[in-house]
Amino acid sequence: MRSRCRALVPFALLPLLSACATAPAPDQAGAAPAAAAATATAAADQPEQKLVIGMNGDQVRQIMGEPAKIVPRPVPKGTAEVWVYERRTIGPTQQIQVGVHPVTITEMGADGVSRQRVLSEEPIYRQAHLKTVETIQVVMINGRYLEHVTTAQKQQEFE
Repeated sequence: MRSRCRALVPFALLPLLSACATAPAPDQAGAAPAAAAATATAAADQPEQKLVIGMNGDQVRQIMGEPAKIVPRPVPKGTAEVWVYERRTIGPTQQIQVGVHPVTITEMGADGVSRQRVLSEEPIYRQAHLKTVETIQVVMINGRYLEHVTTAQKQQEFE
């Protein structure tokens, strides 16, 4: 009975983290050198990819740093915590058309009344950045790393 409870502990935490999933690590077997370099850069930006099941809290902190918050979770035996980390990135600046502005002239009609006439429309541009906030939830059971889940929220911000 006791071993069955321990086996069910990870599954008890899954509903808490079911809204997101981790991306699988890319396979390097047939990758071109440029792709391997890009993957190495991505791994440097994603330290959670270096985590190994069973690492203790100090080892996790050495790789990930101090969590933004620690959320305790109830489990039948032992302790469970979700360590929450955030990573923010801002993409390159882009010019986005957000509207048009009419180009008009004022003309005097044959009846002596002045009227506005639209000649053309000029686009209106604004600078935009794609901002990404990633949340990494690291599941610790009895002080040991079990798994992590990453979610990303993207939004466009205008200057």
